[in-house]
Amino acid sequence: MQFFATFVVVISFGLSAVLAGSGHIGENACYTINCGSNYYIQITYAHYGIRYWCDASNEVGVLNSRCLYKSSCQVCATNGWFGDPCVGTYKYMWFNWDCKSRAVNGNWGGWGSWGSCTKSCASGTKSRSRSCNNPAPSGGGSYCSGSSSSSTSCNTHYCPIHGGFTAWSSWGSCSKTCASGTKYRSRSCTNPRPAYGGNGCSGSTTSSTSCNTHNCPIHGNWAAWASWGSCTVTCGGGTKARSRTCTNPAPQYSGNNCAGSSSSSTTCNTHHCPIDGNWASWGNWVTCTVTCGGGSQTRSRTCTNPAPQYGGAACPGSSGSSQACNTHHCPIDGNWASWGNWGTCTVTCGGGIQTRSRNCSNPTPQYGGADCADFSTSSQTCNTHNCPIDGVWATWGSWGTCTVTCGGGSHTRSRTCTNPAPQYGGAACPGSSGSSQACNTQHCPIDGSWASWGSWGTCTVTCGGGTQDRTRTCSNPTPQYGGASCPGSLTSTQDCNTQICIIDGAWGNWKEWGSCTKTCAGGKRSRARICDNPKPANGGLECPGSSGDFDDCNTQSCPTVAAGTYQQLCPSGYFTCKSGSMTCIQSSFQCDCSSDCDDGSDEDATYAGCTNALQCLAENKGVGVAASMVLLLSTLILAIGINF
Repeated sequence: MQFFATFVVVISFGLSAVLAGSGHIGENACYTINCGSNYYIQITYAHYGIRYWCDASNEVGVLNSRCLYKSSCQVCATNGWFGDPCVGTYKYMWFNWDCKSRAVNGNWGGWGSWGSCTKSCASGTKSRSRSCNNPAPSGGGSYCSGSSSSSTSCNTHYCPIHGGFTAWSSWGSCSKTCASGTKYRSRSCTNPRPAYGGNGCSGSTTSSTSCNTHNCPIHGNWAAWASWGSCTVTCGGGTKARSRTCTNPAPQYSGNNCAGSSSSSTTCNTHHCPIDGNWASWGNWVTCTVTCGGGSQTRSRTCTNPAPQYGGAACPGSSGSSQACNTHHCPIDGNWASWGNWGTCTVTCGGGIQTRSRNCSNPTPQYGGADCADFSTSSQTCNTHNCPIDGVWATWGSWGTCTVTCGGGSHTRSRTCTNPAPQYGGAACPGSSGSSQACNTQHCPIDGSWASWGSWGTCTVTCGGGTQDRTRTCSNPTPQYGGASCPGSLTSTQDCNTQICIIDGAWGNWKEWGSCTKTCAGGKRSRARICDNPKPANGGLECPGSSGDFDDCNTQSCPTVAAGTYQQLCPSGYFTCKSGSMTCIQSSFQCDCSSDCDDGSDEDATYAGCTNALQCLAENKGVGVAASMVLLLSTLILAIGINF
């Protein structure tokens, strides 16, 4: 019986793939390895050994001598390939291969356009680039020789010097000591001064900020005293108290507390206890209230014998008595009657005189009374207002500011009617108080404005994030008649080619060795590595070399068992072969009409206890697949650790 199994591993890394495979064929069988026209074959492992074709000594070399660098190759397990077989042994062959990319050397594509100049003046550089893509290198081919970029000088004319501010001056004093004031600082456009058409400084020459924002201290002040409390006694002298609080206002923000005490006391009810009063003797009569015409005079007595004290009762009756006196007529002094009306003024303007008179009849003097004092006539100034003054024009004033700074405007001047001004009803000045004339007839300056942006230049890199520039001109319109240049920059920059760059693959560390295919007499073990340190990306090259590695293992001789006896040396579920390099096979291969042990002991009636010898002959089955190779396949697959 012939058995063949092929495992093809495709580990994807973006746009490329690494192909690998393995095969197992029996005697006289063939298998065609086909990698495609863009790949070549490299045998990485082959196993058949001197027990199968006795003269084979370089297993991988024999297969590579026929298949290396071919896109397709037929592998055959025949004597024509490997010489005469050893007598009486079953032949099979196990092999692995990789499909390698064919090497293509890179060649440069055409140069790109020149990029924007790195400077707008004072000698910059501009560059251009080309790509190694005509064709791009692949399969280990060499990269293009020479540089991928070139550069040249550009914009060698002098640069304008734009004005720059000096450092800010120190802050001035705060306008307030508390409750938020303002302080100022200044700078000048002299670091450097604008020159050669450079722009003036942008921004203000002064700056302000708030200062001393803390609250002002509030000093405490006493509230009004509370009412006095009750006296400690009702008479004879006691005390009473009152209090006040420091809340009008209360001290805040580190203000001073109220000065003085929050409480006070005073004496009270200091009076003696009550003493009732008693009248003393009457006093003398006082002077009459008038010297004539009938008046009165009084006398008095005091309640002092004793005086009432400390709440005692007052004296009964009145403290005084009166009587008439000086009853003869009194003299009557004369008194002026009201003034008469003012007479006519002596002039109509500029100041005159007018008079008036009165009589001594309110009353007329009698009984020896005095005549009226002072004069019977009086005078005053009148019509004191100035006489009318007609107005006269003063000299013309200076011409005022022109209504426009260019392009033709007008300005005015004025005069006042003050030489002299009309007064006191005088006539106003004749004519107009203002005149005008044309001014600033020269052309107005035209400020420059930017034209549309030009196309973007070539990116500085082809991947991984670079920059590209574009320019514009100050020609829409061009500045004229002293107009300002265009504000802002004549160049603009943006990011470009931000896609990830091509990354060539590199091998990760080898995995641990897998299990040996045999427990004795020389087996094979394998290990694998993955192309992930890093993985090839974005068209990068795959890792060179093979993803698998193989080694001999368990080379010690296998134990032999005496004829006719069976000894279980293998784990549960496995059958122990009698002799040969194959020690353990799966129990299901025992007595299945296919010799899997090297010595065929798994089909022996005496050793293995098989009872189906006639049945096996009838079915004419060939030699079965060796269990050790099945184990080898399983081990290899586990060792490679296929990851998708």
